[in-house]
Amino acid sequence: TTLTHHLIESLPKDTHVFWLAYPPETPDELYNYLLRDLGVTSPPTGRTLLLDEIRSILMREALQRSYVLVVDEAHYSNDSVLDALKFLNNLEGHGGKLIQILLVGQQELTPLLRKPQHASLAQRVSCMRRMSRLTPSQSLQYIKSRLERAGGALRIFTPTALKLLIKMGEGVPRRINNLCHETMLRASLRSSRVIEEEDVVRAGRGLRVGVNPLFEDPGKAQIRSSSTEARIEALPSPPAKNFNILKYTLAFFFGGMIVTMSDLLDVNVFS
Repeated sequence: TTLTHHLIESLPKDTHVFWLAYPPETPDELYNYLLRDLGVTSPPTGRTLLLDEIRSILMREALQRSYVLVVDEAHYSNDSVLDALKFLNNLEGHGGKLIQILLVGQQELTPLLRKPQHASLAQRVSCMRRMSRLTPSQSLQYIKSRLERAGGALRIFTPTALKLLIKMGEGVPRRINNLCHETMLRASLRSSRVIEEEDVVRAGRGLRVGVNPLFEDPGKAQIRSSSTEARIEALPSPPAKNFNILKYTLAFFFGGMIVTMSDLLDVNVFS
C-alpha cells in the first residue's frame, strides 16, 4: 500500500487515478464508483449502459489525460468483479487502451488469476512483479532508519538482541515493527536503558513469533557469519542512563500502521 501510494505520487500530473482501497462486491458497484469519480451524478441503469458511459467519457478525455485504476487488496476480489475488470481492460480508443489497471495484493492473488475461468484475464497481464522479504542486511537498515526518524539509534539494542530480533522478523516489516515495539515496551517496564536478548525472547513469545533458522541472505550467508553480524557487533555502547526508551516505541507502533507490507506482494498491471 505504501509503495503503491508512492507510485501514484510519481505519475504525471495529467494522470487521473481511480483508487480502490478494497475490491467492490459487484461489477455495478465498480462501474458506478468510476462514473461518480468522473463526475457523473446520475449514472444509467444496467451493466452494459454503465460500461458504455465509462467508455464515452474516457474516449472524450483520452487525448488530454491518462486513466489508471488501482485496486488494493485485490486478492479479495470475487469472480464477477474480476470479469468486470476484464471488460474494462477491453475498452480501447485512439490506438490504445483507455484505462490501465493495477492490481495490488498478497500472494493469494496469483492462484486467483490462474483459475480456469480467469484464463483470458490472466493473458492480459502485461507485467507481474513480486516483492520478496527483506534480507537480514535490509532488515538491519530498516530498523536503523525507523529509529533515526524518531531520533533514536541502533545502540538501544545489544548486538545479541538485535541479531535475534532480525531472525525472528524474517524480513517482514510488519513483524519487525511489532517485535521492536514490544521489546521497547518490555525494556521500559523494567526501567532499562537498553534492550536485552531476553526482551526479544519474551516479545516473541507474547506475539507467538519464533526463530526461523533458514532465514538468511540470498548468498546463503547466515546472520551469524555475514557482514550483517560485523555491523551489529560494531554498534556503539548503549545510551546514557537517563535515556527514555519508551518514546521510541511510537516509531514502530505507527510504523506498523504505515508500512503495511505483506510477506509477498503481487503487483499485476493490465494493458
